[in-house]
Amino acid sequence: MICRLSPDVINKIAAGEVIENPASVVKELVENSLDAAATEIVVEIKGGGRQLIRITDNGCGMDKGDAVLCLERHATSKMKGIDDLSSLSTMGFRGEAIASIAAISKFKLVTRRAVDPVDQGTLVVVEGGSLLQSAPAACSVGTTIDIQSLFYNVPVRKKFLKSPAQDGADVFKLMSVMALGHPDVSFQLIRDGKQVLKAPGGPLQQRKGVVLGGEFLEACLPVESGGIVGFVGNPSYTRHNRLGQYLYLNGRAVVSPVISRAVQGGFGTTIPPQRYPVFVLHWEMPTFDVDVNVHPQKREVRLKDEEVVIQTVRDAISLALRPKEVPRPAVAPTFTRPEYTPAPAPAPMVHEAIAVYTIEEPEIDLKVESLGPTVLTTIKGYIVAEPEEGDGFLLVDQKRAHHRVLFEKMKESSGSVATQSLSIPIQIDLTPVEAEVMRQSIDRLDSLGFSLRDFGRQAFLIDTIPQSFSNNDVKTMIKGIMEDLQVYPAATEGVLERQLVSIALRGAISSKTKLSLPEAQELIKQLWNGQVSLQCPSGQQIWVHLNSEKLREIV
Repeated sequence: MICRLSPDVINKIAAGEVIENPASVVKELVENSLDAAATEIVVEIKGGGRQLIRITDNGCGMDKGDAVLCLERHATSKMKGIDDLSSLSTMGFRGEAIASIAAISKFKLVTRRAVDPVDQGTLVVVEGGSLLQSAPAACSVGTTIDIQSLFYNVPVRKKFLKSPAQDGADVFKLMSVMALGHPDVSFQLIRDGKQVLKAPGGPLQQRKGVVLGGEFLEACLPVESGGIVGFVGNPSYTRHNRLGQYLYLNGRAVVSPVISRAVQGGFGTTIPPQRYPVFVLHWEMPTFDVDVNVHPQKREVRLKDEEVVIQTVRDAISLALRPKEVPRPAVAPTFTRPEYTPAPAPAPMVHEAIAVYTIEEPEIDLKVESLGPTVLTTIKGYIVAEPEEGDGFLLVDQKRAHHRVLFEKMKESSGSVATQSLSIPIQIDLTPVEAEVMRQSIDRLDSLGFSLRDFGRQAFLIDTIPQSFSNNDVKTMIKGIMEDLQVYPAATEGVLERQLVSIALRGAISSKTKLSLPEAQELIKQLWNGQVSLQCPSGQQIWVHLNSEKLREIV
């Protein structure tokens, strides 16, 4: 039997399409504040947004009639008819957000227009979609919305929320994105009574430093071509994912694989494969050339003429990367060829790979303690050994073998990595989003051998690093860990294991090194004494067995 759903059920289903978590609530309400021409927006959350979300703005406000009408589904001031869909210039337009939020929370709205007296504002109280109160109230110009007990009446949705800490981090990321998209608006975020983000209104040049940090500020290049303005990181400042890409079409933060690939194309071959550029790009394009009515939360857009878009973006990035002309000297310099002097013969190299790469027990009696195949000889990068059973020989990749040995040792010690203390701490500057992730992850990093402490703002000091690391590797590794934890916040074990793989790889013997026979035998012993595997932790084959039959096929 087919039956009509009640308005209460309809509103809750609609809320599920628009409201996923506290961050999506903040997004919808902040966009409303921007559409109301607010120049100051303050967001306060408690318990990751589950206990309280409060949005305060100094926008145009509403009268009593609009304050009540905004609670109805598909009630909006931002469009009148179907023709308006082709020329939308506002952040929101569906008229679903406030009604959806009020249906799944305890909702309070206080608002006043500039033309109204101080005591002639409007107070509206709603619980679970039911209007409880509508009355005059004294308030400042603008709108304040309080949302408490989010999803209190939809337990099936509430149980799928992340942890309060992760929800709070998602709100922080969202506010950072909003701040980059609207640099002329002042943003504040207060979390559990503490101000964690303050971005005063100003030019984009100033805002990108506040949100993305000083490192991007030093590495970025200005972009201004074809209606596109913003900044792009130079070819040496890239990431292994797209987290650092911020795109705004007509002020709206969007995701566009077409434009992201076009930016990548503008770099040509100046960046290696599997690396992605960092950018903040604003593009004011005709509203009829972009369709924002594709995704319920307006995250994705459809572009009218993709070929033109791609070429415009590529040209803008190529122009930004083009070296600036340097004035030539009036008189060409002259050069004299230095006299040739034979270089002295190089001193014999003393190999200390074992001490450096932590293959211990230098005093070895091979006849008594040797395990596994017997080493016959070594060449650069490889060990040739006689198998314990069968004919022929084993060809072992020493770097991959040592990678496996180090990785297994780290896993056996439950991530307790041998460390070295730094006489001079290394300072690392992060973006505000990365700094928030770092503060939640310091204990996890300690198990990887990194000891860090908060140095204020977005700076951290590194006091201890794994023994297998050089100082030059540390910043790159920490950045990689932060990026992984942003993408996989819940998959802590997987992220840590990936980093253990990377740490072990950095400490492995170079493929350009030729091991001595004792060193090679000790490595084979440790490999066979552990869990012998045909692959290294990166999935590459460690050794091959070339028996008589295979040798006849080759020779």
